[in-house]
Amino acid sequence: MANVSDARLYARNCTFFGNDADTNGGGIYNDASSLSYVFNSILWRNGDSAGETQYAQLYYAGTVEAPGFSCVQGWTPAGLGGPGNISDDPCFVAVGNLNLSHNDYHLWPVSACLDAGDNREVLFDVTDVDGDLDTAERVPWDHEGNPRFFDSPISDTGVADPPAYTLIVDMGAYELQGVGTLTVHTIPPGGEVFVQDSS
Repeated sequence: MANVSDARLYARNCTFFGNDADTNGGGIYNDASSLSYVFNSILWRNGDSAGETQYAQLYYAGTVEAPGFSCVQGWTPAGLGGPGNISDDPCFVAVGNLNLSHNDYHLWPVSACLDAGDNREVLFDVTDVDGDLDTAERVPWDHEGNPRFFDSPISDTGVADPPAYTLIVDMGAYELQGVGTLTVHTIPPGGEVFVQDSS
């Protein structure tokens, strides 16, 4: 995603994966712009001419707000900085050379991205996407139309927003909807093992 000419980029609960740029910023490229505001998002395996560094995930030449409560590959406090960020593998359900028809960016039940976002950064439902006439609530759905606030079976590391929002939002586009039945998929020796949440 390119952000130039004093545009303002707001990315909340987004997933940027596997994008490439010839020079800088395979995930998000921010140049000559006043603000790049990235929260509750995952930027992973995006590449540029320097490889898959933190700056390949989020590149900035203008004035940029540090990402917050996001999973950024290669992230360091001394580099991009920002509150609540992690650099752990997000543990997508299925990516790459796997016997599935497409990549699946849902999270495993062991992902460090679960319950690790900041509820205060979930947008208000100003367009009333769920039709309940409540535009003062946070957007209640994830990218798939499932509840955006759903408690995961791990320790909360994000920020709640009581009293209405005590369940903490996950990072990324999808909210884990429970553990369900786990199916293990394997690929040949030297490959990786993936667990698919079938709930």
